[in-house]
Amino acid sequence: MASVAVERLTKRFGSNTILDEIALAIPEGAFAVLVGPSGCGKSTLLRVLAGLERPSSGTIRFGERDVTRLEPRERDIAMVFQSYALYPHLTVRDNLAFGLTLRKVPPAEIASRVAEASRMLGLDALLDRMPKALSGGQRQRVAMGRAIVRRPGLFLFDEPLSNLDAALRGQVRVEIRRLHEALGTTSIYVTHDQVEAMTLADVMFVLHRGKVEQSGAPLEIYDRPRSRFVAGFLGSPPMNFLEATLVRDGAAWIADSAGARFTLGAAEFDGLVSGRRVIVGVRPHDVALVDEASGQATVELRFEFAEKLGGETYAHASIGGAPFVVRLEPTVDVRVGEARRLAVEPSRVHLFDAETGLALRC
Repeated sequence: MASVAVERLTKRFGSNTILDEIALAIPEGAFAVLVGPSGCGKSTLLRVLAGLERPSSGTIRFGERDVTRLEPRERDIAMVFQSYALYPHLTVRDNLAFGLTLRKVPPAEIASRVAEASRMLGLDALLDRMPKALSGGQRQRVAMGRAIVRRPGLFLFDEPLSNLDAALRGQVRVEIRRLHEALGTTSIYVTHDQVEAMTLADVMFVLHRGKVEQSGAPLEIYDRPRSRFVAGFLGSPPMNFLEATLVRDGAAWIADSAGARFTLGAAEFDGLVSGRRVIVGVRPHDVALVDEASGQATVELRFEFAEKLGGETYAHASIGGAPFVVRLEPTVDVRVGEARRLAVEPSRVHLFDAETGLALRC
């Protein structure tokens, strides 16, 4: 196992800067996830870590070793790609053993490692099959097994579940996490899927336009996003965003958006200026239906559409022309055109600067 430290890593292709002074600190044995939209630089970063691309500047350390200029075979890594990359003319057993055979590992050791990986991944009944006789999920497990038998100091996963359907993604995701718990090997996993990122990561790095926008524990980032981008990227449905103006109301701050008034936690937002333009962020599940007698500060919405998904309902409305989605219990009856009053706990209201998009919560 190895820790990973990346300092001021930059990668350019011609005049295009793909990675801009990236910094990563991944503890030994951690499962780290690089997450972000297409084009943010996450796969390029993984390829640089693997040695498949040379950085334009910066340093990479695996444990105490500076690997910045080392070839991939010198870095003690194993990589699982989006494509399974299995040899079609070899059985599952021979696919698992192929890399070890090239390295002239003794046959008894190869057999032992293949048996161990096969047992961990539930491949025992498939060892004599050819890749064409396997399902997508089975092929991906073989690809993971081929990495496991290497016993590397670092696993690199490049969107390994992208080719699987939703049910298989969930299944293989659980298997990957179980493998990590069993092996304890430092792992870096690239994905654009926020569910994969939130469920797999010990530490998460959110990338945007070639930079690390925010890093930390998944729930910490989800609860306290540092920018509008991070807040909108994590969460399904995404956070509601409304243009608003700050107004002082006695001891409290109010964010007024087209007449809809959201009470803010006064202690967290002291130092702001009345009349400032801001962006209010509210997650759909942080809103509750109330009646006027509740005494809470409320917002009135007229529902336009309801998505009834069985275990939950998403009611759609708008405030000042901006869409606003509310998550409701499935037992709540929502009628199109109906006006209802909603309350939001002040501590669950997020504020972002209207120009920079940075969080304003102190």
